Amino acid sequence: MSVLARDRNYGCRINDDYTYRGMRVMVMENDLLRISLLLDKGTTIYEYLYKPLDIDFMFLNNQGVRNPDRLPTNVHSLGFLTDVYDGGWHEQLPNSGNPSNYGGAEQGLHGEVCLLPWRWSVLEDTPDRICARFWVRTYRTPFLLEKTMTLERGKAVLSIDERVTNESSAPQHFMWGHHPTLGEAFLDESCVIDIPARKGYTLPRWSADNHLAGGADFTWPHAPAESGGVLDLSRVRSREVCQEDAAYLSELSEGWYAVTNVRRKVGFGQVWSVAVFPYVILWLVYGGTPGYPWYRQNYNLALEPQSSIPEGLSDAVQAGTALRLDGGASLELNFKTVVYSGIAGVAHISPDGEVVPR
Repeated sequence: MSVLARDRNYGCRINDDYTYRGMRVMVMENDLLRISLLLDKGTTIYEYLYKPLDIDFMFLNNQGVRNPDRLPTNVHSLGFLTDVYDGGWHEQLPNSGNPSNYGGAEQGLHGEVCLLPWRWSVLEDTPDRICARFWVRTYRTPFLLEKTMTLERGKAVLSIDERVTNESSAPQHFMWGHHPTLGEAFLDESCVIDIPARKGYTLPRWSADNHLAGGADFTWPHAPAESGGVLDLSRVRSREVCQEDAAYLSELSEGWYAVTNVRRKVGFGQVWSVAVFPYVILWLVYGGTPGYPWYRQNYNLALEPQSSIPEGLSDAVQAGTALRLDGGASLELNFKTVVYSGIAGVAHISPDGEVVPR
């Protein structure tokens, strides 16, 4: 069923009649959350506002939202994503991380769906509940990705039900992930990360501002530092440390994480099926990387639930972690994001989004 969004200024409401910098925008909100999506740019969530405290959790690049139709004159080796990356929360499919060539299809950083325009329909629009469906077909690979996003009155929980389908008759490998990036409207050095991971692996060094020893196994949260000793990755550091690093987190007992601002006692958490996303990539930019693309201007943190490691589809296939769908087959996922307040840490997030304090 498809319905037309109604004009309403109370309860849950949904509006798909906005444009911003030449891109179509949908705004979904209830009494606690306002969530804005770029429909012409991968359904990127560029605003995730918690109304009671006026906190937008999403990182916003210092140059703001960028339209992918307005591109530079040549293609970067990573693809176009870093040129038009505005922060926020985008999705990764059929590639995650480094560019890759698999099956004759070249993929840039983070794959296809994060920059493509998506189609949509409003399924439900009442004061108590709103629901919209979004879908996109990839250009270089034969995938259909569909998701349904739901908000309910009185709940600071965004529910996402997704399905990826291989529309070809031949088996296809792919990577799948989510890339929500938190920014300094919420983030500061009082923030702590709770995640039921046991192990980690630091990515090889690529920047003058990498502080971690590259290519090292560790036990979460204590990772080896390049200068000796260890860094506690569960503690967010200040912008002044000039750091950018990344690590794979693995051996998750459950699929959830939470980032809590202890000073303000508010946090952002996600929960998902660990059978689909058994890994999390931790990416932190604490004022780091002197050259392209950050120029030491950014302060952000991302915990990215992922199907596969290492980065790049061809490497993930070789490592045996890539997902695979037979012709005509589908894979489904339920994903929830929750905002919570009044606590200083999280012991658990249940599949329905209930947060248990630590």
